Amino acid sequence: MLAAPEHGVELHRRGVLYAPDYAANAGGIIYLAEELRGHDLPTAARRIMAIGETLTKVWRTSREQDLPPEEVADRMAEQRIEAMRRLSPRPLPARAVY
Repeated sequence: MLAAPEHGVELHRRGVLYAPDYAANAGGIIYLAEELRGHDLPTAARRIMAIGETLTKVWRTSREQDLPPEEVADRMAEQRIEAMRRLSPRPLPARAVY
């Protein structure tokens, strides 16, 4: 995690390949979400393995558009959130887990 957004800009300017923390560390959240949904380990593993593909897309887009990877990842995350919002316009009820 970067201390400030401008650090990501500086890393990009210097040509340092950087993986935004929430993209690189998404495996734990994905595993927990799949477990709460009752899915099996292979389902969770497939989604976790896709993190590499997502990071590759972030880095490729970063290079092509000359944008810091964090900005690209933020945009991708916002697009995914908006797509989910269109599928379910009202908030999903929270599930208690005990």
